[in-house]
Amino acid sequence: MSKKYTLLIDESGDQGLERVMTHEQPFGASSYLTMGAVLVPTTLLPSVREQLDGVRSKLGVTQLHCTDMNHLNVAYLAKTMSRLRILAFGVISKKSTLGDYRKMIEGKKQAQDYYNKCSQYLFELVAMFCSEHGLGSADIEILF
Repeated sequence: MSKKYTLLIDESGDQGLERVMTHEQPFGASSYLTMGAVLVPTTLLPSVREQLDGVRSKLGVTQLHCTDMNHLNVAYLAKTMSRLRILAFGVISKKSTLGDYRKMIEGKKQAQDYYNKCSQYLFELVAMFCSEHGLGSADIEILF
């Protein structure tokens, strides 16, 4: 039996904490790591894909990646997505605010630990929604 919902997750930025970009140091890892997720009724996935493919085709781009599009195209994409039956969740982490946490995770696995912590925060948001709406783990398929 298929799941009722599909949770699609992606990140923007990178999880590196060494040599982070600042105004003074313009080269290095991005200053932020963001993670977003959309919860889509599984039965509507083909329709959502079709609509997004239509936007991609109309805009004449190979992929819907906002860094590759101008402001008007991004606005058109956002307006189109606002009409889709999806629920969006997001986490934004500004690396300069990590403080003691950065020291706690020092070492070879620092970047992965940081990524996992951001994922944890995102899952906590989704779990809160699921708890409030009676959804359990058997109802959702998760795709990174």
